[in-house]
Amino acid sequence: LVLGLFFWPARIGGSYVAQELGLSLAAISDPGSQDSSTLVSRLFEAFSVLLFFALKLHHFVIMTIHLSFNQALTQVGLLELPTEELVSAFNRVSDYGLLIMAPLMVLLMLVSLVLAFLNRAAPALNLFTVGMSIRVGFGGLLLFLFSPVIFGAMELYFYRVQEDIEFLIQSMVG
Repeated sequence: LVLGLFFWPARIGGSYVAQELGLSLAAISDPGSQDSSTLVSRLFEAFSVLLFFALKLHHFVIMTIHLSFNQALTQVGLLELPTEELVSAFNRVSDYGLLIMAPLMVLLMLVSLVLAFLNRAAPALNLFTVGMSIRVGFGGLLLFLFSPVIFGAMELYFYRVQEDIEFLIQSMVG
């Protein structure tokens, strides 16, 4: 459950980008979670796993598991669980996913807006035939160009998730 807090924003952000690019119809069946995900979200999730290990956050997860077997955490009752903080931590995951992809989403929205104006100016230019290939091509170029920004944002949100988990542990202990 704790590990999912690190990787769900990348999957959610990749789903947003795939939806904007029009690639959400090409969904891949995920045997790990019994749901389908897009290729872009799987790609971002794979890169987030690599970044997770590069930042050595797996040590934090191991320490968290070790603390969960601590005497202070094993005697926490059901009514003493920080449910409000836990729900707000899971609620922030989708916000993190959207904020990671925000620069890319704004530019893809501008591409769609320009294509809509071109369609209005020249009705013979079919938005589905020409616009789809322009959106996918330009989106791939933007994914390549903005990958340092996206991975920097992923790093920032990894540390925010780490702070959220540390706050949850602090509220359970003390």
